[in-house]
Amino acid sequence: MGSSSSMARPKTADPEKKTTEATPASTAPPTPPTPAVTAAVTAAPDSPDGPDSPAVDAEVDANAAAAKELVQLATDAMRAMREVSDGSSDVSPVEKSPEFLGELDCVQCESLLFEPTTLEDGSTVCRPCVKKRRLSTPAARAELWGGSAPGLGFGTAANVILTDLLERCPAEQAAAAEARQRGNGLFGEGKYSEACEAYSEAIEYCSSPDIVVLCNRSLARMKLEDTEGALTDAQWAVAKASRCSGPAMLAKAWLRLGQALRSTSSASAAFALALGGADVSDGLQELCAKMSRSELQQVKDWLRDGRCPGIEESLPDVQMDMDKVPNATFDEDWLRSQLECPLCLGLLWEPSSIPCGHTLCRSCLARTLDHAFDTSPSCPMCRADLSGYLAWLNAQAWTKGSKAKLTHGSAQIPVNRQISAIIEKYFPTESRERQKQIAMAEAEAVGMPGEAMNVPIFICSMAMPAVACPLHIFEPRYRLMMRRCIDSGQRQFGMCLFPGAQFGTMLHIQSFKQLPDGRSQIKTIGTRRFQVLDWGEKDGYATGRIRWVEDTNGVSKQDGTEATPMTSAVRLRKAVDSLLKDRSALEEQLGPMPSTDGSDGPSCPAFVFWCMGLADLPPRICYELCFGETFREDAEKRLTTMLEIYEKKIRAKPNEN
Repeated sequence: MGSSSSMARPKTADPEKKTTEATPASTAPPTPPTPAVTAAVTAAPDSPDGPDSPAVDAEVDANAAAAKELVQLATDAMRAMREVSDGSSDVSPVEKSPEFLGELDCVQCESLLFEPTTLEDGSTVCRPCVKKRRLSTPAARAELWGGSAPGLGFGTAANVILTDLLERCPAEQAAAAEARQRGNGLFGEGKYSEACEAYSEAIEYCSSPDIVVLCNRSLARMKLEDTEGALTDAQWAVAKASRCSGPAMLAKAWLRLGQALRSTSSASAAFALALGGADVSDGLQELCAKMSRSELQQVKDWLRDGRCPGIEESLPDVQMDMDKVPNATFDEDWLRSQLECPLCLGLLWEPSSIPCGHTLCRSCLARTLDHAFDTSPSCPMCRADLSGYLAWLNAQAWTKGSKAKLTHGSAQIPVNRQISAIIEKYFPTESRERQKQIAMAEAEAVGMPGEAMNVPIFICSMAMPAVACPLHIFEPRYRLMMRRCIDSGQRQFGMCLFPGAQFGTMLHIQSFKQLPDGRSQIKTIGTRRFQVLDWGEKDGYATGRIRWVEDTNGVSKQDGTEATPMTSAVRLRKAVDSLLKDRSALEEQLGPMPSTDGSDGPSCPAFVFWCMGLADLPPRICYELCFGETFREDAEKRLTTMLEIYEKKIRAKPNEN
């Protein structure tokens, strides 16, 4: 037994995250409830200080307050240690996988994956660890039609890629993982002696036993009243976890040590339990009742200092046991073939695992889901139905979307963290090249701002500046177009009336509402007119190289003085007002009525375009007024023409008198 002061100083634990792993198996029997304060409730029923007396109640409250204070001191100590070690006080085991984890380690138990299955957040755990992982992570809210992640199959099917990689691990590691899980099952059945044998078998297989196995054997030995053996295992677990583990497993190790110390040293046990994130049910309040005021103060001082000399001196020296042994060594060509997307045949980019266990590039999976138009989406490998998965993704988008931040179902696809880490580790150069290629392709697909730019073009209807244009998106090609427009941040695309049209209008996406089956409802408004110089095509939808169409007449006074609304614009506004009955309903359909204060020119072009939409003119007439040679660059001509149209409507209006 050696001593090392740093071993008793956990560096990355986050005691604010309560440890939910109190037993080695999810099926373990529940811990019987601890009496409120055993030492304080021993008086006879007829005693003035019996269980129901005010004096006992006050003592119970005091002990509970003391236990809470210890946990808070431990929280502060852990945060301070973490700030010193890595400069961060807000890293939790849920948000960030520890760097020391091997590429094939479970993020929950930190041991070699056993029957790996990927969860809805992109993390991969052992199948027996699924329940504990879900208890330790916040559940994402979903709409009723989105269903639940467990109901979709997350955490059930084996991840195909990781299962294949695990088969390349040394036989001893696989045998140790099997023995560990067998021990967990025996513990859950109450067969503690057989569980200890299985855990010992797992330890014998590995030169560096997993911390979780030591913790589990410590608890099994406590059940067998083998206090000395339980204490030894817990001491080794804390020593190892302090050196090479994450916050969740480190907290579990401290918890096991505190439980093993309860029968020998109340003060040391309270220190360890507090660092383990214990609560009243773990006996911390009971220990507070047993300790004197001086002992309680000593524990507080230890927590403020971040060390307990008695525990520190008892921990074994694991200085030479710090390096994480690699899970496996892989042939590069074989590994590259395993990490190839079955659809695009390239190295997986943002690998996304679906409930059936197969993995695709995130963009390839999104394209697969786009085609849920006239048939249900399915996995391209095993044909498993993905309609429920699609609805679940879209429910997340429905919940998270807002006018300020548009989102869509495909943006909710989780990326598999372990497979991403493996790709970054073994193929960093190719991964960066893939990133550049995809970024360039996406930029070309949505166009970049400029005088002559390439833009995606939706061929559907007549659109005009300042006029709302609601759309129902259902075709796979236009689902892809809208997703790219949102992801790029530009939130705009072109609209043309017919294929090969020479002119069109840019539309800005104001809102995007994702529907369960992948369709969407969007609200757009026209911004600028453009001329198509060259037509193209990208992934099934039209694109065009464009230049902007600008007015050259009727935009300002020739003498350079400030523009004011023309008499015709004022007359047009009066004509419109005389015809309107329910302006609010029309604005809901067409968008807000533009100003006629001359801020966009004396001819008020935005208001004139809005009046075109209000007049319900045939598309060919609107097209001529917007893009015809006579009107294309003459705002004043458009104004006078629209005034004639509206005054004619007024003359044709029946006399209400």
